[in-house]
Amino acid sequence: MQHPSLAQFFDWGMILLVMLFLVCIIHFTPGINPWIAGTAFLLLGGYHLYTNHQQTWDLFRSPAIATIHLGISLVLCAFMVWSTTTPQEESAFWAIFLLPILTAAMRMELEPTLLVTVGATMLYFLLIPMDQFPTEELREDLPEFITPALVFFLVAVLVQFLARTMRHQLHKQVALNQSLRESQQSLRNSLHQLAEAKEQLHRQERLAALGEMAAGVAHEIRNPLGIVASSAQLLEDKVAASDSEAEELLHVIGEETHRLNNLLNDFLAFGRPTIPQFQSCQMHTFLRTCLDRFSNLPQTKDIRLALYCQPDLPMVRIDPDLMEQTLLNLILNAAEASSPGDTIEVTCTYSANQLIIGIQDQGTGIPEAIRETIFTPFFTTKSRGSGLGLANAFKYIQAHNGRIDIKDTSPAGTCVRILLPTETAQ
Repeated sequence: MQHPSLAQFFDWGMILLVMLFLVCIIHFTPGINPWIAGTAFLLLGGYHLYTNHQQTWDLFRSPAIATIHLGISLVLCAFMVWSTTTPQEESAFWAIFLLPILTAAMRMELEPTLLVTVGATMLYFLLIPMDQFPTEELREDLPEFITPALVFFLVAVLVQFLARTMRHQLHKQVALNQSLRESQQSLRNSLHQLAEAKEQLHRQERLAALGEMAAGVAHEIRNPLGIVASSAQLLEDKVAASDSEAEELLHVIGEETHRLNNLLNDFLAFGRPTIPQFQSCQMHTFLRTCLDRFSNLPQTKDIRLALYCQPDLPMVRIDPDLMEQTLLNLILNAAEASSPGDTIEVTCTYSANQLIIGIQDQGTGIPEAIRETIFTPFFTTKSRGSGLGLANAFKYIQAHNGRIDIKDTSPAGTCVRILLPTETAQ
């Protein structure tokens, strides 16, 4: 594509040359009316400049508009040729008919280009003052009259062929560019997926090492802890009922050993390889059953659990025990962030071969600084937490070939999502 300034320079240069040629013709041909010829020149040049340099609409966007444009151009060219034709001689501006012919050849297919050429040829012949020529002279000059018509058709065919070849090459180039863009996007997606897979592999390796360490520590601690708990129980049975202080201390020992035992269970669960026992499940029924159980827990007695499910959810293959434990961990976290009287909304929708389970609380949200680390093992903001509840939830969902993330968090609450593939996707 030409630079606009160069295209304008070329157009104005051509108009100037035609104008100089017209002035010379008028000067040496007394039979030409200069006012009519000048008017024809101004109309044709002005229309050509206007249609070439306006950017608001395309004259070839529809066949009807293209026909009107080329018709106006042919009429203006005919007016130009007629204004420079004398009774004794045909116009020297017959080549001006090449303007609409070239325009049609470059922008349209062969059939409309030939129709424009036929129209230009007919107008050219109609404007030749043949009645002024003697028969013998007309017969001798006939090849001279036919030559412009042959030039019209030859130029139309050649330019149309070249333009069609260029359009074909341009379309091929556009298709190739589009293919390259798609390939680049596919490559970027592949690299992004590879980076994610690499990061996930590193995370799994770190989790495996932490799991082995946690399981080893838990096994080492569990036996002495069991001895402490049983000894405290035996001592509590022997302490006199009147010794309330000793009984209270033994009760504290029992509670703390029970809490430590729960922590050890979390450690063992985190270190244990997760092998899901999949079975087909209707998620709406499963979620309803889980929420009915969770609503009786002490942590949720003052919290309302609401369930909203999209109708006609597809079946999904899950391990019910692992999924219930995951939901329990998320519900308990949401309950700890909520106040009495708040509502925890559990939603389930279907999109792009995935079931999307959302747990939305009305808490204070998760600070930006820790949002990326809440699923990290042993990370916790609680004074008495193990930091393994969300880590185990993350691990269980990965075992389902799913994903868990924070969809939204703000001072109005946090929404945690679980994305699971449906049976058809699996």
